[in-house]
Amino acid sequence: MNIDYLRTFLTLAENGSFSETAKEHIVVQSTVSSRIQELEKELGQSLFIRSYNHAELTLAGQAFLEYAKNIVELENRAFDRIGLVGQFSERLTIGTVYAFHKCYLVQGTRRFLEKHSDISVRIEFGHSRHIISAMHQGKIDIGYSHHPFRHTGFQCDLVCEDEIILVTSKQPTDLNECITLKDMETLRIYNSNFLYADTHNRIFSRYKAFQLDIDIGENIVPYLLNDDGYAFVPRKMVEQELSNESLFEVTILNEEIPSMKNYVIYKPTSPKRKLIQQWLNEVVSD
Repeated sequence: MNIDYLRTFLTLAENGSFSETAKEHIVVQSTVSSRIQELEKELGQSLFIRSYNHAELTLAGQAFLEYAKNIVELENRAFDRIGLVGQFSERLTIGTVYAFHKCYLVQGTRRFLEKHSDISVRIEFGHSRHIISAMHQGKIDIGYSHHPFRHTGFQCDLVCEDEIILVTSKQPTDLNECITLKDMETLRIYNSNFLYADTHNRIFSRYKAFQLDIDIGENIVPYLLNDDGYAFVPRKMVEQELSNESLFEVTILNEEIPSMKNYVIYKPTSPKRKLIQQWLNEVVSD
């Protein structure tokens, strides 16, 4: 049974979209369709009910889902084990959103590596949807996401919350240290993608075009320095810039920006559960 077909099946089962699955696996949509068809031919069962823009698991697909997960996870563990022989006793694969890694994981990971010299750690980066997908497919052991993942067999805990603030490198004055949402219409706003969708749509038009739109919000800071732009960022991410006054916080009157939540996701029944618990106990601290 082709492992790539199984990975494609798992992604499609999760998101229900042939086009999104194609993007996830960096293939054309017809390749996704052919992989699913080959699986169905091999199993002698239809795995999905297809509509114009959605795919839903059949009863056979639901029955096959856990087996597919186990097969993919077993292959991942096998390759990990083979590669570790003679060098390390175990490998831990961490998936994380970018800002959480910068703010919370770097120092803790260094300490963990120093304490556990026999453990190999791999860190993969992505947006929340990619981290959740990788967790669901068994590609990673621990995932850090800005969105929760509630699914049978997985544990999802809130690690911490980050205050989101509006910053700029312009020295504030009595006139602009506090602004209103109306005032923001005249400001040069850069989109850092740190706001949740409902907050973004409340503050801006849903279809607002920005002169600068950063896919990975962590990379917005260099564009703000010595510039007249403004952006929403986690306070913790710019603590140093606020301290040395290369960036300044701007208060928005009568508006509360929801904090950005950080979740950790893992499988309590994982064969690596002891090592996972060690990581959770030792690495992240506010």
